[in-house]
Amino acid sequence: MRMKKFLLALLALALILAPLTGGLAEPAEEAASAGAAEGFDELGGAWRVGGAIIDGRIFDIHDLDALESMLDTSFLSFSEDGTFLFHQMYFHTGHYDPYKDGIYLLRIESLYRLVIEDGEGRREEIEFDPQSYAVEFCDADTLVLGRFDPMSGKIAADDIPLLYVREGCESQYIAEHKVQVADDEAEERASAAATLGERNALKTAQQYLSVMPFSYEGLIDQLEYEGFTHSEAVYGADNCGADWNEQAAMMAESYLDILPFSRSELIGQLEFEGFTHAQAVYGAEQNGY
Repeated sequence: MRMKKFLLALLALALILAPLTGGLAEPAEEAASAGAAEGFDELGGAWRVGGAIIDGRIFDIHDLDALESMLDTSFLSFSEDGTFLFHQMYFHTGHYDPYKDGIYLLRIESLYRLVIEDGEGRREEIEFDPQSYAVEFCDADTLVLGRFDPMSGKIAADDIPLLYVREGCESQYIAEHKVQVADDEAEERASAAATLGERNALKTAQQYLSVMPFSYEGLIDQLEYEGFTHSEAVYGADNCGADWNEQAAMMAESYLDILPFSRSELIGQLEFEGFTHAQAVYGAEQNGY
């Protein structure tokens, strides 16, 4: 996304600073298995995000430039000592254990981000409510990871799970089940008088909104970062069909899943993200405030 190259550098630094994993684990077949944690023979090693499940449909991130830009720095690693490290917005560390029916639980024990000051990196711990993620295999080289719902014993129904592919492998599962993206889908919705840049800005806006919430101003900023002119970005935001109140509600829910915001803090954070005061209040109220 916006700081892609910078984030890549942070990922490398995270592997150095993470105390639980100490870096990406060796593949299971290359590591000594004696005394390894249960499940390491299946999980062991590094995984890279290859797809996302949105409204029950599987998307290959490499088919959508916007989706790839947002997710291609996500990674997941399992170590022989039963610990893991994965990155989705923040860095998560903890221990993994078998659950049932081929499902593994990833119990989050540390949540942090990396801060660069004076050319040096340091961990900044983030407070969070106890939570777990679930991992389930789709095939030998593909697994799905999402927020665990203890009531159902499965990945939460309202989550957007990610599909991870074993490092160095191709996912046959994603290839066979992914949605075939029609390149002209967004263009058909655009006005016949729109320029190529405007049509592409609209397409990119819709791809972003299919994965994560944006404010109107935030979406324009993101489109401009992708190289579109201001007028093209405005066209994309104006014609994408988003309900900005609902976008505020979804972003508020995402923040509350991670941090315990007060009402005023949540409204302030949403306004910082570019929502109007009324939209931010709506977002907070839809999440119990």
